[in-house]
Amino acid sequence: MAEIIKGDNTKGIKSVGELALRISRFDSYRLFTLYENVGERKVMDVSGNHKYYLVFKSISKEIRIPEYDPNGLFEVDKVNGCILFKITKKNAEDILGMKTGGERIFYIVRVFEEKDAFGKVLNVTDEVEVYHGKWGDDAAFTTFTTETKVDLLTKSLAVQVDRNAKQFTEYQELQEKYNEEIKKTSDLEKELEAMRAERDALQSSLNEYIGDTHEGTLLSTDTKYIAFENTLDNISFTEEQYSNAMSELMTKSNINLEYVDIDDPAITLNVKVYDATLKDLMITVYKNNISLGSAMFNQDFNKNIFVRQGDEFKFECTGMTAQTPKGLHLLYKPSYDYYNGIIKIDKSLVEVRPNSGTTTINGIIDYQIDEETVIEGVGNIGTLECYIK
Repeated sequence: MAEIIKGDNTKGIKSVGELALRISRFDSYRLFTLYENVGERKVMDVSGNHKYYLVFKSISKEIRIPEYDPNGLFEVDKVNGCILFKITKKNAEDILGMKTGGERIFYIVRVFEEKDAFGKVLNVTDEVEVYHGKWGDDAAFTTFTTETKVDLLTKSLAVQVDRNAKQFTEYQELQEKYNEEIKKTSDLEKELEAMRAERDALQSSLNEYIGDTHEGTLLSTDTKYIAFENTLDNISFTEEQYSNAMSELMTKSNINLEYVDIDDPAITLNVKVYDATLKDLMITVYKNNISLGSAMFNQDFNKNIFVRQGDEFKFECTGMTAQTPKGLHLLYKPSYDYYNGIIKIDKSLVEVRPNSGTTTINGIIDYQIDEETVIEGVGNIGTLECYIK
């Protein structure tokens, strides 16, 4: 009996859009396990007459890769949701050469073939999407500088680590100065133990927050199922990478993050209407003239949005009926000083008069600070806040 290739269903399951697929520049295999119900961990039986395809699209091109047929060398556990694809070197070259013009999305789709008793295809149903996620160049995940990665990874630990370092330095100074005072030294040793326990508790808490990373099922030496699980401040990295970084941080104060994966830049939109007496007052936010949503007198609008160079945000205020003019404000708060100046705002305050129709205020993403300085956006770059008051 041929060996049956099974998926590993003991790890975390990726919801639609969460899976990130690295495209190798050589022949590779990808094994997916499909689920009907993620909450109940109920797998999808894909052993019928359905045909599955792995699809990559750009504005002008589509690449479709059918299920891989092992030709009796082994079997794929299709009853338990497993689908195997082979991405050839030529497929990879075509995929990596596509101009997507935005996010890189892959799809898993299926069609149903109706056959007669002799196996002849009589009818093919419409194509149905069963999953989609992101893809990227396997060689492009190490393009960010170590200095930037260290700053982004450690900022959530800065307060605790700085406090531990300060207390430990004070302990060393007191130990040298009051070596003869046994009681004080003993008290300081107890304090040091408490600090170490606090550090260990912090690391355990962060590890619990990060969760497990699903490395997938290894089919051969050049085959693995790639998935991302862990994020911290919009940074994706594996559990092993995070553990190694934490160990180096605590023992050497030196972190090598050459292989840490950094997400695309994103901004947090925060839109509020402070005047609760004007029920028709509303602020609608647009990105590149496409509406993202609105805030009104009893409902704020908050959303994280991926941003690219030249993206324009327009905030449109309507429904102003109060007799006293109001102010439409636009404020950018960078996540840290590195991003100061990347959003160009012509006016941070515009007056809104009664029954004035539509009043707008704008902000444009521009990483070109001056003729010589271009900022590289990584992770969350800050908050763009618009409000009327």
